[in-house]
Amino acid sequence: MIRYYFLASLLPTSLTLGSTPDIPLWEFNQLCKQNLNDADLKKMQAIRRYIDIQNLRPLWQRKDLDPHGNYTSKELETHLLLEEGFPDYVFEFLRQHESIEERLDFFPKLLSQFYEEEITQSKHFLKNFLIFERTWRFVIMAMRTKTFKRDLTWELQYEDPHEECVELIVAQKDHNEFIPPEGYEELKKIYDEFKFEPLKLHWEVCQWRLKKIPTLVEGGSFSVDNILCYLSQLIIVENWLKLNHDQGMIIVENIMKEQQV
Repeated sequence: MIRYYFLASLLPTSLTLGSTPDIPLWEFNQLCKQNLNDADLKKMQAIRRYIDIQNLRPLWQRKDLDPHGNYTSKELETHLLLEEGFPDYVFEFLRQHESIEERLDFFPKLLSQFYEEEITQSKHFLKNFLIFERTWRFVIMAMRTKTFKRDLTWELQYEDPHEECVELIVAQKDHNEFIPPEGYEELKKIYDEFKFEPLKLHWEVCQWRLKKIPTLVEGGSFSVDNILCYLSQLIIVENWLKLNHDQGMIIVENIMKEQQV
């Protein structure tokens, strides 16, 4: 495994929610382009690809995009037109669902395909991170389903029923109390305490994610794993900073619409 001594030594030892990062994403991107090899740059792109795919929805709705993806709105439009810049499963989805209305209706299917495809192809921190991101969303979804008496089967309609976390959730669909997977007990406590306070819930979940993400690193301090860890935490911190109060009050609903729209 390649060691990135120079780049890793520049990165802060930690990032704080609510504080401006010493190295913002635009500067971090430049450093990575100058120091990482092509294979490791592709790992960075994979983390940001989730945002690119998420950005397709506001692109079709003519709304503002999350700036943390790999592409601007014009670049997204060009890549979609030329069928480039995304994995094949994205264009297969677009061919299956040709109208904007249909693409929006079936959008959770595309997000499910992202995790399925990318987890299969990744390893080390990237794989751990994608599994973690997928799992905590499942856990929140399962608890919200119970709180608001939603149809669990409908919520999971695009997921593999044999996937471990999905099986665990479905097995508890008739239980009064949801028991989360090992390692997600604290997330349940956070949800139980703040489930009716969306802004506070989002803050606490972000704090929890920032704390958990470094535990997913397999390499040492100078490995690409550590670089990818900083990127994933940086996106969380910068996204919090750009929220205003009104956006914050609906952010949890927006996150969960990944499973619902």
